[in-house]
Amino acid sequence: MVTLERLRTFARVAERGNFSAVARELDTGQPTITRHVRELEEALGVQLFSRTTRRVTLTDEGRRFYDSTYQVLQMVEQSCEDVAVARGQLSGTVRVSCTAALGVRYITLSTTT
Repeated sequence: MVTLERLRTFARVAERGNFSAVARELDTGQPTITRHVRELEEALGVQLFSRTTRRVTLTDEGRRFYDSTYQVLQMVEQSCEDVAVARGQLSGTVRVSCTAALGVRYITLSTTT
């Protein structure tokens, strides 16, 4: 199954080139990182990385998948930021109940300046 967590793990391994470094960065075990990548490869039916004892590099399929995954993760991050910003901004109608004199003197003046 392809999940957002597995996509993020895959992208970090692609960028770092090292399962152990990503495990330390994400404060998890290296077997978890390996499992995420393996499960993603199984779900896609392709090998995403070429692995040696010293280095992890993207295969051609892995490079193409990383390029798409990077764009997806950027869109997800932007969407989360947009929601956070919108949540922090006030919107809607404000209704104020006051005497006419107070409204004319303070409310009307403050909305025109």
